[in-house]
Amino acid sequence: MNLNEFLSKNKIVLEEPVLKFCQEGIGMMKKSIDPFHDEGHVFRILDNLDVFLGENDEVNKGEIDFEELLISICWHDAWKSRQFPRHWWSAVYQIFWEGIGSMRLFTREAKESNIEKTLIESIRYNIRKHSRFQFWPTKDLEAKIMKDADNLDFWSLERMEIAAREIAKNGWISRPLIQTARLFIRFMRLINRSSFYFEWSKKEAEKRKEIYLEGVKNLVDRCETEYLKRQPPV
Repeated sequence: MNLNEFLSKNKIVLEEPVLKFCQEGIGMMKKSIDPFHDEGHVFRILDNLDVFLGENDEVNKGEIDFEELLISICWHDAWKSRQFPRHWWSAVYQIFWEGIGSMRLFTREAKESNIEKTLIESIRYNIRKHSRFQFWPTKDLEAKIMKDADNLDFWSLERMEIAAREIAKNGWISRPLIQTARLFIRFMRLINRSSFYFEWSKKEAEKRKEIYLEGVKNLVDRCETEYLKRQPPV
């Protein structure tokens, strides 16, 4: 679901500077070199948010600041879109730095916009708090909603299949990358209900988890088989 579809379906109207800045963020994601963090990732988060708004009974739609939330979603992985990990250590570094990196990139671009300073500060907070490495609990409602919708896209097999095709097309498959993928699968098995803020998100993650893990394992196995076929005989 793209941004305009989401706004139309949920009868949300954004001020022109806010809408334009959201579109700029999506435009940056379209240029991503990381197939896991491109505009499709943003659109799937909007899909998750759309279902959350329709099914959850914990948050009233009227409580949400959609200007803050939607700009945060469109910009939260702007820094990550410029990176692609080829080894496990670079993947760990990028996971650690992604919130700060995107927050700084957003702040630099926001200075040239007509976005209010108080709104910019709230969005900076949301972007910084979306990464996994945090020392203090998240308090902002919009930050919690974005993080749950973002984390649910971890369990998207479609996302992994698209990324795998892009990686193969670019000739990026390597032994370190396969090892990183297997490490990622082990990491994903550790994610539990406590990683989410809302009960709806926890139940949705449980529905997706086993199907995703089995699908991704098979996908990595296929990639490794193709990689081994291309290696010269010893």
